[in-house]
Amino acid sequence: SDEITVEKVKAILEQEKSWITWHRTLPNENVLQEVARAHVGFLPSFAETYGYSMLEMQAAATPLITSNIRAMPEVNTNDVGWRVSLPYPDGLGDHVPDQEIRDISDSMRQQIVQIVTSILENPAELAKRSQGARNRIATYHSPVRHAQRLQQIYEAAV
Repeated sequence: SDEITVEKVKAILEQEKSWITWHRTLPNENVLQEVARAHVGFLPSFAETYGYSMLEMQAAATPLITSNIRAMPEVNTNDVGWRVSLPYPDGLGDHVPDQEIRDISDSMRQQIVQIVTSILENPAELAKRSQGARNRIATYHSPVRHAQRLQQIYEAAV
């Protein structure tokens, strides 16, 4: 059966423990260290509102594979990461029939396999997007730049 159960996940984790590390909990500092060690981050969500974890991964120069829903395309642009196409750019907030969810999940898996294969075949592209991710954070999400811009707005209003 294709049904995912806790037992199946535990069995996979046990079988693949040489390269998969599972933590029940992890302090934020350790999470950020793990993110920095990763080659690629994954957030192929059906209904993400903003995805601050995308920003944390990009700040660590970890490019992402995400869905194309809601704010994700704005943060994870094609020059700094990869996107999986879903037929619902606003996310799956409404009821979607189970069969359609299975079809979308199958499509996501196929697209992720294609993306990962492409990454393995083109390691230079991974390095390029990694640097692009870090640069994007410095350009669009710098607290210093935001503070300067906010000060300019206040000064212009006074």
